[in-house]
Amino acid sequence: MASGDATVASEDATTDRPGGPRSTVTANPPGGSPSARGRFARWLSGWRVTIRIARRDARRYKWRSALIVVMVGLPVLLLTAGITLMATSDVSLAESVPRVMGSAQARIGSGGSLRTIQSADGQNLGSKANSDGSPGGIAALAVPGFAPDSSWTTSKVRKLTGGRVIQTLDSWMRVTLGDRRPRMPVLGIDARDPLARGMTELVSGRWASTPSEIVVTKAGIANGLPQNGTLTTTGPEGKTRLLTVVGIATGQTAFGQLPFLVALPDLVTGLSVMDGFTPAFLVGRTDPVTWADVRAMNDYGLLVQSRAVFLNPPPATELDPQIAQRIGSNQRGNDLVLLIAAVGLFIETTLLAGPAFAVSAARQRRSLALAASNGAEARQLRRYVLGQAVVLGVVSAAVAVFAGVLLTLAGLTWWKAGHADFATGPFEVSWPRVVGVFISAVVASVVAALLPAKGMARLDIVSVLAGRSGDRKVRRGLPAIGVVVMVISGLAIFWGVASGSKGGIGLREYLVVGGSVGLVLGCLMVIPALLAVVGRLGTHLALPLRLAARDTARQRGRSTPAVAAIMAAVAVLTALSIAEASYDRKRESTYQPQGPMGAGIIMLLGEDANEQGVRSVTKRFAPQLVMEPVGQVVDTAANPKIRSKVSWVTPVPRTCTEAEVWARLNPDGGVGSTSCESLVSAESGVQVGSLSSLAAVLPLSMPQRVVLQRGGALITDATLVRDGRVSYIAGTGTGTGDQSGSTTTAKITQRTSLPAVVVNPQMLRANSRGFFSAWILPETATRLGWPVRITSLDVSSPTGTISPEEERAVADRLGDEYTLTVERGYQNESRLILLILFSVAGLLVLIASLISTALSLAESQNDMATLAAVGATRHTRRGVAGAQALVVAACGCLLGVAIGMVPGIASTWPLTVKAITAGGQTDIVTGHTAPVIVVPWLPLLGLVLLIPLLAAGLAWIAVRHHPQMTRRLA
Repeated sequence: MASGDATVASEDATTDRPGGPRSTVTANPPGGSPSARGRFARWLSGWRVTIRIARRDARRYKWRSALIVVMVGLPVLLLTAGITLMATSDVSLAESVPRVMGSAQARIGSGGSLRTIQSADGQNLGSKANSDGSPGGIAALAVPGFAPDSSWTTSKVRKLTGGRVIQTLDSWMRVTLGDRRPRMPVLGIDARDPLARGMTELVSGRWASTPSEIVVTKAGIANGLPQNGTLTTTGPEGKTRLLTVVGIATGQTAFGQLPFLVALPDLVTGLSVMDGFTPAFLVGRTDPVTWADVRAMNDYGLLVQSRAVFLNPPPATELDPQIAQRIGSNQRGNDLVLLIAAVGLFIETTLLAGPAFAVSAARQRRSLALAASNGAEARQLRRYVLGQAVVLGVVSAAVAVFAGVLLTLAGLTWWKAGHADFATGPFEVSWPRVVGVFISAVVASVVAALLPAKGMARLDIVSVLAGRSGDRKVRRGLPAIGVVVMVISGLAIFWGVASGSKGGIGLREYLVVGGSVGLVLGCLMVIPALLAVVGRLGTHLALPLRLAARDTARQRGRSTPAVAAIMAAVAVLTALSIAEASYDRKRESTYQPQGPMGAGIIMLLGEDANEQGVRSVTKRFAPQLVMEPVGQVVDTAANPKIRSKVSWVTPVPRTCTEAEVWARLNPDGGVGSTSCESLVSAESGVQVGSLSSLAAVLPLSMPQRVVLQRGGALITDATLVRDGRVSYIAGTGTGTGDQSGSTTTAKITQRTSLPAVVVNPQMLRANSRGFFSAWILPETATRLGWPVRITSLDVSSPTGTISPEEERAVADRLGDEYTLTVERGYQNESRLILLILFSVAGLLVLIASLISTALSLAESQNDMATLAAVGATRHTRRGVAGAQALVVAACGCLLGVAIGMVPGIASTWPLTVKAITAGGQTDIVTGHTAPVIVVPWLPLLGLVLLIPLLAAGLAWIAVRHHPQMTRRLA
């Protein structure tokens, strides 16, 4: 190897030397000088030979080349796969045309009774303001021939657009599957119409032609729907309806969701379990619906999604300023994310590949020294090392790019095959971004080889040929510069996040990114000095650790990039974990539970809610659950089915008289308006529930229990209590609570004074079903004859917590007028993301540690042979290898945690204290000016301890039993 390398390098030197065979170029191109042309020819000739040598060495030393390919290609593969997955998931306007409007020219929906402002994709951004600046908006125009406030129909839309119109809607239907009644998404459209092509496609059978027929989709079949036969559905009134399954289809809704059913709009309208849904209309005509047409239809209160606009969005000059500003802000945010990803890829690739290039250059020191002794110039030695970086960087980046794309395609195909209800956009590769990743990886490879190349250019020929090696002493000025860079970068980060932003992505955000990168670069300057300190401190350790610390300090050209790569990965993870843990703690502290932990509540919506039906369902499918009814004192005028002694009940505040309250509730009573108007409500605000239900949401003291058991009330409004008692008036008659009408038949028939105790309103209201002023027991309401309607059922389990299985068993079998919710406390939705991040960071740390150890062992084969020759056992040699991995991984992890603390703690300010409002102003969101700072010490400690130990264990196992003995010169 040495002679071959020296021969070719010498040939390269001869080629590039002035007077060599290829330096006599006499051509004089037009516009150029002979000297300039000769220099370029020599430069090109030298690089041509260098690339040829690099290709030969890459084929000759396959394992070394494969190692560099893995180091450069691993980040490229991950980033390419992520970019491809994001591009596939991000459905553009043009790609969404089929699912949104099928084959129509436009999809039109109602935006309200005012003239609307919309974006190009049809989102409602508000109404047009009045010219005089008064609140509200401008009333929508009326379609000729139709009343201004009439609902939108196909004929009304046809009149306005002049095209053929069909109706479509996205809704939910409740179906019966055995003893379950789950809700499933349904696409309502006449799929036989050509305008529906693209929104749904038939797989087998035929389309539904009558309201008694329905089509199931592949996603619906995957969720338990039958492929043929009949299907039972339930309408809002609880009436069952038997439908015939006539076909199987595929499709997507306008929101990108996969429907489980496809039916005619009339059927969906009658069976929908959604309240207040509005249909949309597909318009088919010869002329496209232009942006001018869209703006004109906005004046009629319509929101329009146009095929022509989706395929060719209008320029920013034609958009409303508010829309243009939002689009620009989003684009700047995307650019910032791409900038961070590109810089991160560049740094991580450079640091991962650096050790491999350093060792590769170190193993060729003797060959290059021979070439230098034969007359090779310094630039030719540098070019020799950089040529390998160019060849291996291009090959590894190209292989990783195509592997990332192919693996993403294979993964999505495999996942969709097993999950029919999984929806993405069409497979798409963002080639500009992928090419950018490719270029960044190649440049990072060259940068990773720059330091070893400069070292080779400064070879001490005599020392290398004599067999002496080792890095030079650390320059004293470099660590000092690194510390200064780190301090400035840290200050830039804190200034950027603490000063807030005025909307969009600006200078402060780029300062945060630049400061984070500066921290890494400054730490990179400091690492060699820290490794030298580690080498000096290692003299007091056990033999394996002492040898590992000494070798890490001596071979800083290899150790520094490895430690820096680990440091960068751990720093990013530390910053993200601190930011997420702090934000999560803030959200947890502001979370308001809606009931006792582990208990549930079934809301009985509407007057026709059947309490006994709910009890029978629960008793059949979850008999172990215990239910307690909770009601509310109501007005019988709004609840005519309730029979009681009195028709209405209202409290009398202590600062008001009974006459003033009566005047407020009955304007025709003769007293008129009073100062008590703001204190009197037409609703009694009295909750009625058992002592156990109240005790579950509020820790009751013994005096409070005694007051309730003696017929008293717990009061949340202190203005109602006078001398420990609360007063109520009640009476008969209809319409007393209607402040807009007179109630001549109403009269007061009951005056009641109850013992009362004031409780913390925040505590009681936060764990209840809304805002109310009092809580009494059912016995008290019965004794007083007050009208009570059961509004909910408190559900609890003897085990203390309702299991998810019990929750699903009851919820799937209740009607649409019932909703079951179980309080499970604050849920951290980002826990899975953090677990993935910790796994990826741990993998990078492990790979960098093992590769650095493998390179160190490959370079120190002579040392291992020497140890074996003087009697070192296999246990000692394995200990040295494990200690090598432990030292490198531990140094990188500790530095990463320390560096990541700075951006992590800085990020807690905007996340837990400040928030940007729509107007670009900064608001306090936690009620205090100090940020919430939470450091997840346990996961970070596990990363710092477990991963280095795991790397040490794997390196310990990998040591060969018997080292290769070599002949040594005396």
